[in-house]
Amino acid sequence: GAVSKHKKEKEPEARVWRRFPGPAGGDVPLRVTFDQAPYAELVAHAKQSLNVEVGGVLCGDACEDEAGLYVHVRATIPGTASRAGSTHVTFTQETWTAIHAEMEAKYPRLAIVGWYHTHPGFGVVFSDMDLFIQKNFFAGPAQVALVTDPLGGSEALCVNGPDGIRYVDRFWVEGRERRTTMPAGPASESVTPPDRH
Repeated sequence: GAVSKHKKEKEPEARVWRRFPGPAGGDVPLRVTFDQAPYAELVAHAKQSLNVEVGGVLCGDACEDEAGLYVHVRATIPGTASRAGSTHVTFTQETWTAIHAEMEAKYPRLAIVGWYHTHPGFGVVFSDMDLFIQKNFFAGPAQVALVTDPLGGSEALCVNGPDGIRYVDRFWVEGRERRTTMPAGPASESVTPPDRH
C-alpha cells in the first residue's frame, strides 16, 4: 500500500532551550523557523521537478523559550526513494531506511521535526493523503508539514494542534518572516484514510 507499516517518527526527547531567532511573540499556534541553508535546499529540490511531486523530511530541534515551544529546522533530507512516477509523495519503507541512514551519518543530534513536499502547478491545499501522512507519521506537537508550489511560489504550513491539524499563516527563515497561503477553514475536521487508487 501507499502507507508503509513504519512507526510514527519519534518525538524529539528533550527540548532545547534557545532564544527564537525572530521577533518575540508571534500569535501563531506554533512558531517554525528555518536556517537559511536547509530552506534554500528545500526550494531548490522543489524546483527540480515541475511535473511530479517531490518531498523529504525536515530535521532539527524542538526548542523552547520564554514564549513556549517552537520548531527549529536545521537540515533537510530529500526523500530520494519515493516512488518515481507516482502522482503524490509516499513514504515507503525504502524511503524511511534511506532517511534514517542519512540522519545517522550526517545529523545524529537532530530529530525529525516534520516533512515537506511539492504540488507543482496546483496550489498548496493539503490533500487527504497529505493529511493522512501528517496524522500517521508526523503527529507530534513539534512536527510540521510544509507544502510548496514551485510554479506559483506559494507555500502552506500545517502544525498539529489539540484540535487537529491546522494551517499557520507564517514561518521564519533566519529571522525573516514568510507569509503562507491560508486555505479556508482548518486543515482537517477529521482525517479519514484516503481511498486507495
